[in-house]
Amino acid sequence: MYRFISLFIENILSGMKGRSRAEAALLLEEPDILPIGSFGITPPITAKIIGRIPYYRNTPLCWDAIAEGKVDYVNRRIAEDQLDLYRKLKFEWIRVYPNAYTRSTKVEKVGENIWRVNGALRRWVPQTNMDWPLERGKPRSDEEVIASIEARIKYGPKPEEIVDESIDDSYLYPVKLLKKELGDQALIFGGASGTIGGEDVDLLRWLYKYPDFIKRYLRYRTDIAIESAKRQIEAGADGIVNGADYAYKNGPFMSPKIFKEIILPELRREVHAFKRMGALVVLHSDGNIKPLLEYIIESGVDGVQSLDPQAGIDIGEIKELYGDKICLVGNICLRTLNIGSLEDVARETLECIRKASPGGGHILTTANVVDVGVKFENFMKMIEVARKYGRYRI
Repeated sequence: MYRFISLFIENILSGMKGRSRAEAALLLEEPDILPIGSFGITPPITAKIIGRIPYYRNTPLCWDAIAEGKVDYVNRRIAEDQLDLYRKLKFEWIRVYPNAYTRSTKVEKVGENIWRVNGALRRWVPQTNMDWPLERGKPRSDEEVIASIEARIKYGPKPEEIVDESIDDSYLYPVKLLKKELGDQALIFGGASGTIGGEDVDLLRWLYKYPDFIKRYLRYRTDIAIESAKRQIEAGADGIVNGADYAYKNGPFMSPKIFKEIILPELRREVHAFKRMGALVVLHSDGNIKPLLEYIIESGVDGVQSLDPQAGIDIGEIKELYGDKICLVGNICLRTLNIGSLEDVARETLECIRKASPGGGHILTTANVVDVGVKFENFMKMIEVARKYGRYRI
């Protein structure tokens, strides 16, 4: 099946180069063919496409090798896996970040699916291909935590020094390789963000309790994000994915008023800094972000990714309201790819194209990372339908 689809795609793609297609979509122009993008693909799917077990997004394989001191080898394999994957899929928009390690990374295997990574115990969960911390620090009051963060901001390492520790040339190798080898075939995106979302539970509380502190902390985090993006752009990234999970299925984690007053100023500063460095910017957030979309657009981002269908977002409604202001990057439902039939996938993909693609300003992606539950046949059907029907004028 894959061989047939690969030949089918080869015959269809002509005219504009892939990079130009994705760039046109992000600039709200109409390309010749609807670009397809990737927010990330899980190892079982990647393995079937490239014909080997990948290091890309394969946490236990990477950690075991790093425990043996093979950081450069791991990053080289991560890069080669992605290169082979996207050469075969011929996707036009690729998020490389965050899938590499620095040479300072320290890993020790402790037990089954448990490693100590840079001093912290973490458990990898095969059912989700995600890892989680196993240890909690001693409980501290809000005031103690805030005092320690304030001290770090005032007396700790500067943003450039922090990024020196978190990004080195080995970490940047995947960006460099994909940029060098794919050239005009795809837009290569890194990632950096100073904003906060649903994963930052304490910070969400403090938005209301200590707003002045949060403003200072966001400024500090944004400075770090800008420096991180600078390194990735210098290494060859065409753009940056930023943002956080601002919402869950029923709506945002913070009120639109708080978002506008506290989150938006630093988000806007971050986006404008990325653009001054020549990058395009796509914001990612799961959940129902509809109440925040006008402010997200106001920040200056070129595109918004996910447009979470499991949170009730209708991409056609968003296209009608904001399609002349922002590129829509999405939004095939992972639930459909997990449990749907081939007919379900074809129907949803075609509906997404018909709603979001007319006039340009659309990159078709899954709503989030292609997870371990996605059926290979369903994933390939999505691509087949997109290539068959995603030809302008749609």
